[in-house]
Amino acid sequence: IAVLIGEEKRVEIVNEAYASLVQRSVEELHNKLLWDVVPEAKQDFDTLLEKVRLTGEPVYLYEYPYSVFAKGKQVNGYLNIVYQPYRENDGAINGVMALCQDVTSQVADHKKQIESEQKVRAIVESAPFPIGVYTGKQMKIQLANKSIMDVWGKGYDVIGKLYSEV
Repeated sequence: IAVLIGEEKRVEIVNEAYASLVQRSVEELHNKLLWDVVPEAKQDFDTLLEKVRLTGEPVYLYEYPYSVFAKGKQVNGYLNIVYQPYRENDGAINGVMALCQDVTSQVADHKKQIESEQKVRAIVESAPFPIGVYTGKQMKIQLANKSIMDVWGKGYDVIGKLYSEV
């Protein structure tokens, strides 16, 4: 969590998790201008923060890529982000509250799953013998190769149908 005040994005409140995310300490961020401390992120995030500050409309980002530089190395990852307007007691917007969750490992796992599924699909589709992949008790056709389509005398429109229907 970080609360950024004004057009200049002065860090008024910041927790350890946010500081760690941007590879800085709380002390390095607190009461500093965000883009003075993390200038490499300005291009990706400043426009979004300004939109929230000026319109009062929150912004929700999922699996949004980010990159920071610290201690001579680049750190890349993915975030789920909520930017909310930060209001004074009278309701006037004077900044933005940034709530960020690092989802880098989940995104990496999802990419691995997709790659694995693509490999299985490629193997099934290129096999010279009939293969069909069915799911559930009803045996819903999830995947079928050309060889099995030829045997059945059917087209690829059978994908998603029940085996008993085909």
